Amino acid sequence: MTHIFQRLCLLGAGLMLASCASIKTSRQPLAGVPAQLQVTQLPGCPVRVSDPAEAIARKNDQGFVEVQVIVRNPSSSPRDFAYSWEWFAGDGSASFTPAARVPRMGRIEGLDQTVLRTVSTVSHPAGVILRLGPQK
Repeated sequence: MTHIFQRLCLLGAGLMLASCASIKTSRQPLAGVPAQLQVTQLPGCPVRVSDPAEAIARKNDQGFVEVQVIVRNPSSSPRDFAYSWEWFAGDGSASFTPAARVPRMGRIEGLDQTVLRTVSTVSHPAGVILRLGPQK
């Protein structure tokens, strides 16, 4: 009986470790535009998006969308991070540009926040993905 209990404890600990190192994804419709924001935080990411619902989106006359997302550093120490944006057209196809393939680097001082901005690479986009991760 104790052998089974030990195995269950080890399995539970393994599942907890796996969930700590897993990718965190949230999806939220962007207010004011017919597009969706997906935020993906990779394992080891030292910063957090405050709330995807607080993202600001504006659409211009040509159908291009500007998005602003607040990113916070919960630590009292400065943190370096990497981020990238990927836009999707109305038909669901990804819009790849050379700049989208190279992660940008950011730094946030301890217990501070910053705003990440992007403008769509396609007119009338269906969605955008913000990927956040550790700086490598």
